[in-house]
Amino acid sequence: MDNFWYDTINTQRQRSNPIPVAIKTVISRPEDFINELKFQHQFMTSGRRFLRLYGVTRDPNIMNYSIITPYVADGDLRNYLKNNKITWQEKTNILDYIVNDLAIIHKLGMAHCDLHPGNVLINGNLAYLNDFGLCKHVNLKSNLESRIYGVLPYVAPEVLKGKSYTQSSDIYSLGIIMFQLGTELQPYDDLHYDFDLTIRICQGLRPEITREIPPAYEKVMKSCWDQDPFKRPDIKKLQVIFQRWRQNPPHYILEQFENSKYSTEN
Repeated sequence: MDNFWYDTINTQRQRSNPIPVAIKTVISRPEDFINELKFQHQFMTSGRRFLRLYGVTRDPNIMNYSIITPYVADGDLRNYLKNNKITWQEKTNILDYIVNDLAIIHKLGMAHCDLHPGNVLINGNLAYLNDFGLCKHVNLKSNLESRIYGVLPYVAPEVLKGKSYTQSSDIYSLGIIMFQLGTELQPYDDLHYDFDLTIRICQGLRPEITREIPPAYEKVMKSCWDQDPFKRPDIKKLQVIFQRWRQNPPHYILEQFENSKYSTEN
């Protein structure tokens, strides 16, 4: 995308260097597209660094709308884990960014409702939450609709049972992301994503931990995916935990991360 600025002295537009952008075509329901624009703008002006929204365009042939945002070089978290060696320090950094972005959403009285690694973008040492088309205000009656959406392994069991999405449902999704980030394995990679898996998740099935991860990390992860949504930690508590891990971890926590047998830096 060409970038222009206005020269107030010579009263003319000047062309600066081109800016690489990403163009995301939206094929969801019209109301989801409106949500995407509305909430992305709201989050951008919230005081945190969310991806900037450059604008919207429309394909004249197929009439689909597209959202224009900055190009993110490292792609989404799912592909980033496949293509990169990553240390425990980097993992806790990514989690800290995810949690801080999610905290803004929750503070505004909303839930993301579609949290999974494909909606976490990585750009260098930064991570961003993305895709806000399904965000909802948690106190609105319209949230009681029975429509279930999302990527099955990351959808909370109470939602699979027909209850509405909540902020606690986001915390469950975060717990499954922690599993994938910590082990670098797909959740339930040996099972079909079908109705049988849905039933088993509702009955308490969780991803099998076959690689060693730090005990402190595992404890927080399991608390996030607790079957009872009221027993899951809230986002404020997780902010404190991940910020401490990232900036000033206690000696015993640091030792756990350093001594973990599984780390792709090895």
